[in-house]
Amino acid sequence: MTISTTAHMRAFCIVACIIGPALTGCRGAAAGENSTSENGTPVTNTDPTDPAGSAGPSDPAAQDPSDASSVGQPDSSETSETPDASATPDASATPDASATPEPPAPPPGPPPTTSPATFPTSPITVSKNKVVTLQSSAGPYFVVVPNAYDASHNSSSSLFIWLHGCGGYASNDASVVSPGGSQSWITVSVGGRDGGCWTMETDSKLVLAALNDVKTRLNIDPRRVTIGGYSSGGNLAYRTAFYNAGTFAGILAENSAPFYGTNSSQSASIAAASWKLNVVHLAHLSDTTFKIATVRSETDALKTAGFPVTRLEQAGTHWDSDTSTSGTNHDLRTYLLPYLDAGWRSPD
Repeated sequence: MTISTTAHMRAFCIVACIIGPALTGCRGAAAGENSTSENGTPVTNTDPTDPAGSAGPSDPAAQDPSDASSVGQPDSSETSETPDASATPDASATPDASATPEPPAPPPGPPPTTSPATFPTSPITVSKNKVVTLQSSAGPYFVVVPNAYDASHNSSSSLFIWLHGCGGYASNDASVVSPGGSQSWITVSVGGRDGGCWTMETDSKLVLAALNDVKTRLNIDPRRVTIGGYSSGGNLAYRTAFYNAGTFAGILAENSAPFYGTNSSQSASIAAASWKLNVVHLAHLSDTTFKIATVRSETDALKTAGFPVTRLEQAGTHWDSDTSTSGTNHDLRTYLLPYLDAGWRSPD
């Protein structure tokens, strides 16, 4: 009687497992036809750096459109099959001593949460990229919510408080500093002095009242609040920021001055600031209202006092109509507003 090779192997391995449990390979061989086939299931991609194995950014713009063809494609260097658990390693294969094993994929993080401190207590129905009029305890203000804002109010946003110049209108300026809805920040353009100038000694209350009110309507990150203004509005922005420095991450000012026109001296304003907040100042070289020599002297004084100051100088006067390459509003959008994405934060 002829006994097949398979039968020999089964008999041998059964005996070997009884006599010497340390012998390898017998359990898989004894299983015979029930062993896992070499044609197994495809390997699941667990490389956290590979887009095919990890969730993509929630913002489509964060993805590189030029590399869209590679999204979701497995790495050609990866094995496409599950190795046989019963297979004996090839003794002739020499391991690469220099190869570093890939770390396991990190466990999924917790779902995003919203701090109860920032979720609005009186949330509004959001109308994006539109000028919306709201009322604080001190007066009106105008809000523009960007397209990126989470309408469920579960994610906080940065805030930019803007103050118009003499003769300006808050509702108009709200649109000027909210270019097309593509911006990352919520805009608040403070009203109450439309067509006129700001009163330095008293009008900070209009600013702070608008800030406190909008926090009850929208989810505002309290550490990412920047204040800014043009001309008289820049003066009030500086004065409000110096005397309430812990509230603000930075100042953006155009055709204005840190001290001249604020009715607060250089020494008093600097002494009032509880921290050295960020400053970016845009000046025009032919401005006769806030002359460049004054602007240079006062922004240099801030630098000497330890404030991180960036001074930008452009050709132009105190007010110039826009062209495709210059103008007061053009320069505001082109040179100042990008600093709202600089990652500034006020102290905890």
